[in-house]
Amino acid sequence: MLADSHCDGLLPRDLGLLLHCRRVAALGQAVAHHLFLTTEQKAVLHTASILHHSDASLSDGAERDVLRAFSRPGAGSSPERVLADIIRLADSYDCEYEAAAVEGTPLTELLPRLHERARDGLWPASLVDSLEQMTSQAPPGGPCDWRLPSFDASAARILTLLNNAALNLRSLEDVAGTDPCIAGKLVQLANSALFYSRRPVSTLSAAIARLGFQTARKVIAASLARPLLASPRTHVLWLHSLESADIAEQLADRTGAADPGEAYLCGLVHDIGTLVLSGLPLYDAARLYGLEEGGCPKVYAENLILRRDHAELGALVAEYWKLPAHMADAIRHHHRPERSFSPQAHLLYLAEFLTSSDEDLPSRYRLLLALDRLDLRFEDTVTLKAGAIVEWLAAA
Repeated sequence: MLADSHCDGLLPRDLGLLLHCRRVAALGQAVAHHLFLTTEQKAVLHTASILHHSDASLSDGAERDVLRAFSRPGAGSSPERVLADIIRLADSYDCEYEAAAVEGTPLTELLPRLHERARDGLWPASLVDSLEQMTSQAPPGGPCDWRLPSFDASAARILTLLNNAALNLRSLEDVAGTDPCIAGKLVQLANSALFYSRRPVSTLSAAIARLGFQTARKVIAASLARPLLASPRTHVLWLHSLESADIAEQLADRTGAADPGEAYLCGLVHDIGTLVLSGLPLYDAARLYGLEEGGCPKVYAENLILRRDHAELGALVAEYWKLPAHMADAIRHHHRPERSFSPQAHLLYLAEFLTSSDEDLPSRYRLLLALDRLDLRFEDTVTLKAGAIVEWLAAA
């Protein structure tokens, strides 16, 4: 929901500033809902939030009075001050969140900082309390308590074999031969329009020979991950995972920072924590949905409501499944690469960027950091795109 059409000419012209105003509006609505403000108050708050950094001024109306109170703390009537204080609080939270990457501030310190400013009189402490009361420790427990797709022992064993540095075409054939479904997909792809020649293949060894080592390993890895991530409800997640995995593999191959096959595996499961969120209580899910619909990125909303994000949850799941520790570390930090020295965390961050993921606020600092850690120039990455096999795997 944007401002009313009569305010369109007053909107900030800078896209980054407009997106900031939308996030402030979404946060403001969450606080207003928690405080049981009226529908009319919420409408005024929304428009004033969208326009709170506008260079122009409203000629009249309740929004104008709220914006005047916003610019002069303590001014205005009591109802106007309440809405102005909410905007001021939301504006400060958003600015602090955006600066946290550069300053290295833990996100857990953002609300205590807002309390300190409440003591300075910038807003009532009760408004910060309302933000804190919106947060939840969900999902409760740990991975053994969460309703997750099963990752059986045979899949884990195959995954371990795929991570073996000594893996070759012969051992890859042995790995694929342990699962008829995987073997069938390899033969199916070898005979598809992407690889088909005049002579169809009918054996696993011939299929792997036609596909090549890297493609065959990719099909095996995707076949392992598909039961976890692919369903009508999670199709978008599955496609994003395949695209990220493909780009991560290309980056690893180009930089030598990690084994390409392992980078592909890590890319496939990097967002596995998103599945945990499907089991959230209704009220937590509704709060997340409201913030995201209002313009807050997924990770931004998760950190406010749940005090952790799907990357942290995904790392816990990876550890529970006994995936390699460095893979769990990369999953945990793929939105916060500055907290990790793992090349794979930086590969995943770039893969997210190159697939146009909007799961968190864009960060020039993090982008440059990831490029530097991988010894890449930005122009070396912009031509990378997911291969044609992604669409085949998504539909297979």
